[in-house]
Amino acid sequence: LSYISLSNIIQLKKQLEKYMSDIGFTCSADKVRFSSNGQNENDLHLVRAVIAAGLYPNIVIAPRAFSGKTAGEVAFRGQENREIYLHPCTIAFTAKELNSRYGCYHEIVKTSKIYIRDCTAVSKFAILLFGGALKVYQTHGIVAVDDWLKFKVGAKPATLVKYLRSSMEALLLEKIMDPTVDVAESPKGRAVIEAVTALLKMEGGKS
Repeated sequence: LSYISLSNIIQLKKQLEKYMSDIGFTCSADKVRFSSNGQNENDLHLVRAVIAAGLYPNIVIAPRAFSGKTAGEVAFRGQENREIYLHPCTIAFTAKELNSRYGCYHEIVKTSKIYIRDCTAVSKFAILLFGGALKVYQTHGIVAVDDWLKFKVGAKPATLVKYLRSSMEALLLEKIMDPTVDVAESPKGRAVIEAVTALLKMEGGKS
């Protein structure tokens, strides 16, 4: 990234901190750096989950094996089963393997092929928790997201994911209705956050 791009990112982050503080979602921008609320800011599993939430439905699926090739030499699958390739400028272009078969991207272009310029590996549970509409097929042990991303998940984990998802949405709605409410410090809020964090860490970014 260029110096100008990095500077713009820093400015955007400061603006976001201010806006979130103004509506009561965080402490002030000056205090947030020293707040215990930032205790998970260096957890890559949570960072990737946040990225997945922000970029969904921009998801691609890597083949199960690269067969000696690099990530840039194989075709990923996107919506409608179209083939998508990593652009040579993508950091993961020369990788021999990825942390997960699932990746999210920001920019997509079409030249001789369809390329994505960036790709962040995300876990299946990040997609299940922060992606689109869920459908649970318990008899088949499958959970579908927006009817195109399908995951093999046991009945109990699938029920847990669905419960956590509805609980997070309820907490977010409560916060939106009254920004002064500290949902993270409520017994239910703490339990949901701890469960989501544990699930993402347990899954470990490998799908």
